[in-house]
Amino acid sequence: MRFAALLLASFAAQQALAAGPPVDFEILTDPGLPVTASQEWYQALTKLGVTGLRIRSGGGEPGIDNRGTAEKPSYKVTGVLTADNTLHVPGGKFGPRDSGKLRKWLDKLGDRGAEGVTQRPVAFGLTPSELQRVSEDLMQPVGSSTRGRGALAVAGAIAQRLQIPFVLEDGAKRALADVKVVEEMKELSCGTALAAVLRPAGLVLVPEHPRGGELTYYVGRPRPGREVWPVGWKPEGRAADRLPALFDMLNVEIRETPVADAAVAISGRLEVPILYDYNAMALHGVDPTTTEAEVPAKRMSYSRVLARVLHQAGLEYQLRVDEADKPFLWITTLKPAP
Repeated sequence: MRFAALLLASFAAQQALAAGPPVDFEILTDPGLPVTASQEWYQALTKLGVTGLRIRSGGGEPGIDNRGTAEKPSYKVTGVLTADNTLHVPGGKFGPRDSGKLRKWLDKLGDRGAEGVTQRPVAFGLTPSELQRVSEDLMQPVGSSTRGRGALAVAGAIAQRLQIPFVLEDGAKRALADVKVVEEMKELSCGTALAAVLRPAGLVLVPEHPRGGELTYYVGRPRPGREVWPVGWKPEGRAADRLPALFDMLNVEIRETPVADAAVAISGRLEVPILYDYNAMALHGVDPTTTEAEVPAKRMSYSRVLARVLHQAGLEYQLRVDEADKPFLWITTLKPAP
């Protein structure tokens, strides 16, 4: 299936989602609660669409029980109404005038389940389990050759390997059609590769869970203040532990060799993929294919050779890892990009 068709289908599926799972409510009242409070809360919750509402006296703790399945949840919420007329539920407490806040709580419960109302969002506004699901999905290897192929075809091949659906911004398909992938990313994970493929087209990858929708990958233009999925991650620990060969010594002499060719030769010896920050290079007018590297005969580490070669073109390397913790070299400009 073509990439655009995949995205269109997933978007249509998202729009067709039901309003939300059913929510039954049982409220346990504390002694001393005003007589009229129970009736007021019954009317307020009924207006919010709560079904199976039951209010009774008795002790207990707030809780949420999913009596359905993960795919088709049906929640029973136990709330405690204290003597000060405050309704306590997991992850929140509400007064008689907080119907708007309670509506948001119910919506979040329907969208995200119990975790959504009891745990703080982490990266990308996702719950911990959603972020774990995204990480595991994007951890899969690309598995097919990318070098020399169009970015739209590569992105489509990656999309077919992933479980979470896509939403494509208007114009994104056209932007991808104008880009060709230069590097081989077959052995990298899908998240890092897809972020790298989208970047030269001016696009970003954003995992998100919009209200009333489902967990999706958004592909579109970056927006100020919005997190985007990065091209790899800074590894934990020392670089020497992640890529020991980078610090092996060798006798080297490089003359009249394009910087790009020298970098590819070094990455080949290190058996590690190499990716370029084309956006930063275009911004600063850097072209490693036209700048020649010169390194006099000397014995030094691969790390020093690579740094010296790249510096002559106004570049530097960063050791990064993909979602599966596989190291690769990210080549970017010495001058930072905005």
